[in-house]
Amino acid sequence: RPADAITVLEKAVALDPLAPMIRTELARLHLNIGNEDEAQRIADHLLRQHPDFPFTFALLSQLADARGDLVASLQATDRRIAADPSSDRGQGERCEVLLQYGALGQARACAAAMTKANLDARWRQDLALGLAFMSGDIAAYRRALGLIPEPAPWQRAMTARLDGKPAEALEILREGYPQWFERPLRNPSFSSPYDYIDVGSALTAVGAKRLWDDALRR
Repeated sequence: RPADAITVLEKAVALDPLAPMIRTELARLHLNIGNEDEAQRIADHLLRQHPDFPFTFALLSQLADARGDLVASLQATDRRIAADPSSDRGQGERCEVLLQYGALGQARACAAAMTKANLDARWRQDLALGLAFMSGDIAAYRRALGLIPEPAPWQRAMTARLDGKPAEALEILREGYPQWFERPLRNPSFSSPYDYIDVGSALTAVGAKRLWDDALRR
């Protein structure tokens, strides 16, 4: 549960106040449950104390996304790339930001450039999947999903939906994300706000729109 995880990380920060990664994860948890002000406060602290820590800029990108600020999000990813030019993760995150904001042409160009880099295979697969989905190319979506060894439950549910099996899709979601089906609904916890949207979209697609509406009202 997010509240328990926050308590654990706050204790970890007290034990090791100079470790920037612990604070970064704490900020992400706060962001995921809607505590944007606290997440921003931690990000500002990280910028002051660890101005070259790459993951601070990834956090700033997520905070910008929460505000719907594409320019600030891209600026943050560019700073992340500059802080750690030997890593390809920053460029991969830039591609994802473009995709999330619907800049498909730029996202495709970004993804094409990443094929020349030493990018982790899963990153390429996720980018291909996202591009296919956002473009409405169902055949490409199926091909991209077939390359992922262990698809997430929402991805498997989407495949079942495309196969005309909404009941099967709903059971996949119920098994993969039981917290969405609890009443009263608590705060579902995911690794990023985009997972929240992905699962919500999958619920809507299989006819469980009320569950998604309940979550939005929270």
